[in-house]
Amino acid sequence: MNTNKPVTPETLEQLYRKNRTEFQHAFTELSTQSPEDPLVQFWNIRLQNDKAPAVWFSRPDINFILATVLIFGTIATGPSWLGFSEDSMSNFYLRNIGFLAFIPLLFYFFRLRETPVKLRIIITAVIVAFLGFINLLPGDQPAPPDTLILAGIHLPIILWGMLGFIYDRKNPFEYLRFNGDLIISAGLLFLAWMLMSVLTMGLFGIIGMNLEEFYPRYIMVYGFSAIPVLATITVIKNNGFVSQVSPWIARIFSPLALIMLTVFLVFFLISGSNPFTNRDYLILFNAILVAVLALILFALSSAEQNWLRVVLLALSVVTILVNITALSAIVYRLSDMGLTPNRLAVLGSNLVFLVNLIIVAARLRALVMNRISRQQVMASI
Repeated sequence: MNTNKPVTPETLEQLYRKNRTEFQHAFTELSTQSPEDPLVQFWNIRLQNDKAPAVWFSRPDINFILATVLIFGTIATGPSWLGFSEDSMSNFYLRNIGFLAFIPLLFYFFRLRETPVKLRIIITAVIVAFLGFINLLPGDQPAPPDTLILAGIHLPIILWGMLGFIYDRKNPFEYLRFNGDLIISAGLLFLAWMLMSVLTMGLFGIIGMNLEEFYPRYIMVYGFSAIPVLATITVIKNNGFVSQVSPWIARIFSPLALIMLTVFLVFFLISGSNPFTNRDYLILFNAILVAVLALILFALSSAEQNWLRVVLLALSVVTILVNITALSAIVYRLSDMGLTPNRLAVLGSNLVFLVNLIIVAARLRALVMNRISRQQVMASI
């Protein structure tokens, strides 16, 4: 930083964004020369806040985490303690995995958002009804029926929507952004817990104690039960901890997703094959649609450059074309094989995705043509 030249707020901001480390070292000299300058005082406060340590968990947070591990970790390991077969355990988790993940988060946000008691009672009653419904559905091992599979897939989605209602019912985009940060934080915790578990089993293996059967089935599950709550509190308590990571990842993977879907569409058209006649492929495809739609929304939150807006518009258009192709295959399955709950659910979800993608594409087109602002696009989603 050349301190002989006039310093303006704009030049300071540009230098700070270019190289923060060098800026901080050079700014020390400037602050020594002009400590009373209001601009210098402002930057001193800003740099001090940049160095502020992460906020650790409070005592109520720690108590809540411990209670979650004890209660929900014990429920999750219950089938192992009770000697369930592998098929019975799979059946149990199919019915209850959504409750194990979302109920602790719902109760955490009850307290954090100071949800009215009446609303808490209503949501709790709905959860109990869902819990009883799915666990009373017939469907013994080894192969659960389509109705049970359908309920097992969609109940977590309903619980996710209920969590969003408690989190911020007025601004759905903030909830989507929170989910992006939560996924990253939970992923890091998951990888760290997996690494620690592997090292633990390896160390005990050195002294002749084989934990490969016991540790994953019992101890690791307790750790997994804590990850959703740990990740949530980390994101909430440390604002900005991963807030820049989601858009950064989205900016990297948006062009890659556009290339991948474009190449897939071209090869799909020239190959003459139709993978969408397979139900498993359709479920995988729906998951890809959710991921692409989330990618567009996360990238949009930081899409200040026009090239990224054009990429997102192209990505939405290509995804619409692929979605229409899948819908044609679904309609063919319905006409050829008849209507089933699974096919009806897949058809409905694809129609919802298609409508949302068309709306997003229309708004992105208006954004690229400078007819509306990025904030208006995000506010309307």
